[in-house]
Amino acid sequence: MKDIALHYNVLVPLVLQKIKGCRKDRARPGIRIDGQKKIEWRIERRSVQHTHMECLHASQLEAFGKTYRLDTPYKTDEWLTRGEIAERLMQDGLRQVDGSAVSSVFARLKIKQNTTDLRYDPKTMKEWRIGKKRHKLKIIICLHTDDFDGFCREYRLDALEYSHDFLSPLEISKQMGQTFYTYPPRIEKYLKACLDQDNMMGKHLSHSVEYRYVCGSPQPCLRRNALPAFIAFQKAEAARQSAEQQARALNYREERRRQELKSW
Repeated sequence: MKDIALHYNVLVPLVLQKIKGCRKDRARPGIRIDGQKKIEWRIERRSVQHTHMECLHASQLEAFGKTYRLDTPYKTDEWLTRGEIAERLMQDGLRQVDGSAVSSVFARLKIKQNTTDLRYDPKTMKEWRIGKKRHKLKIIICLHTDDFDGFCREYRLDALEYSHDFLSPLEISKQMGQTFYTYPPRIEKYLKACLDQDNMMGKHLSHSVEYRYVCGSPQPCLRRNALPAFIAFQKAEAARQSAEQQARALNYREERRRQELKSW
């Protein structure tokens, strides 16, 4: 495994992850089969430097790299890490941001089906070329250089200053009063749910929630004029959860009653 990692300039755990995904063929010792790609690999345990480790047959080295895309690493100058995006913004004088700001935006991107380097934002439905590259002994998700300007404009990375027109989770909690569903972490969870297109209850508030910098870290914030609608949404969500708990308890009691009748 170390030889494969050195040959393709990747980390050893990455190679081991591909190997572990293949199951052993008991009828043919030394053969492993990739369940998804239906490919057979000749892998045996051999003694290397007085240590037993799994080794791939040399004749399958090139095919192994092509199958798991180890032979086509992304070029460093074509892909930007989160830290490099922040450095470009600082150099342009737009705003002093850190990698965590870009990470919060990356967390909203979802992988599109049948593609490995294309992701989309469920809120705006815009697609971005997302790749991976080796950076400081790690494989990091990166943004394509050509998408840098549009990416920063779309998520307003140059103008994410906190504004009084927005309420942070802590401020919302103070205005609503401390109850069982108004703690800041729980409010932050509901604000993130508003950005989820699969959540039909909070979908109408998606345009009122944006990431803003609060005390140096990006947080989902709510527009001040949308607070009444958010309170109604949160109460409806709490009522729904309570109804589900009552239904589960009722089903549990009914099942216990049926079991007791059968035992008689």
